[in-house]
Amino acid sequence: MRCWWFVALLVAGACSKRDGEPVPWTAPPVMEQSEQDRGAMACATYVERLCTCAATHDSLTELCSLARQQPEALAQLLSMINGEQGKLGQREVREAQHTARRIIKDCFEKEATLDPSVCPRP
Repeated sequence: MRCWWFVALLVAGACSKRDGEPVPWTAPPVMEQSEQDRGAMACATYVERLCTCAATHDSLTELCSLARQQPEALAQLLSMINGEQGKLGQREVREAQHTARRIIKDCFEKEATLDPSVCPRP
C-alpha cells in the first residue's frame, strides 16, 4: 500500500514540475532601417570585393556571378518588408525578415572568408 502512495506522490510531483518546459516562442524584433542599410551595404561590399578579384582570378568568376544575385534578392525582400509591394500579413513579414537576415549573414560570413592575399580589402 505504501508503495502505491509513494508512486502517486512521484507522479504528481513530476506532473506539476515546470522547470523543464521550453520557453515560449517570441517573434524576432522588427528589422529597423539601420539594420536593413547595414545589410545592404554588407552585401554590396562583398560582391564588389569578390567581383574585383574575379577580374584577375578566373576561379572566382562563377562565384561572382552567383553573388551578384544576393543584393538583388535582399533588395526585393526589403521592399516587401517595408510594404512597397503591398500589405503583407504578419507571418509573411516575419518570414521575409528571416530570409533577409539569412542573406545578410551569408554576405558577412562569405566576405570574411575571402582570402586577403587573393582578394585584398579596399
